[in-house]
Amino acid sequence: MTCRGVPSLLARYRASRWLFRWGVILAVVLGSFVPGGDVPSVVWDVGHMPAYLVLTSALLFSRRGGKRRPEAILRVVLAISAMGLVIELLQPLAGRTTSVIDFGMNEAGVSLGVMCYVLYCLVADRPDGLNGSVSSVKAASSDRGAT
Repeated sequence: MTCRGVPSLLARYRASRWLFRWGVILAVVLGSFVPGGDVPSVVWDVGHMPAYLVLTSALLFSRRGGKRRPEAILRVVLAISAMGLVIELLQPLAGRTTSVIDFGMNEAGVSLGVMCYVLYCLVADRPDGLNGSVSSVKAASSDRGAT
């Protein structure tokens, strides 16, 4: 089963998928090792969920053909969760602290990313697709032209 409506540039070209995926991964990893310094801790705490939401969504949406087999989604989730755990365990090397709460925020972002992807696919797989109002207007105008 495929998810219609996946961005065509990412679905079509292998190089763009590769650059997009690794660019997002690199941004999350580098952002995770920036020393806290004068930045309030609440900024770091709030940043975990959106970063992992974007990371998960980016990896799921950039898969070729938009295939959404459950085992493929599970592989992405497990890989991102493992990466988040390793990053949390290595953060003391960059002068930051390891936190179970931060890991929980990472996982909340992963969960939201999967939910966004699945909901998008459910809407895109409807018979009228994402542009239901446009297709119904076209059908109505073609019916008028036939009479």
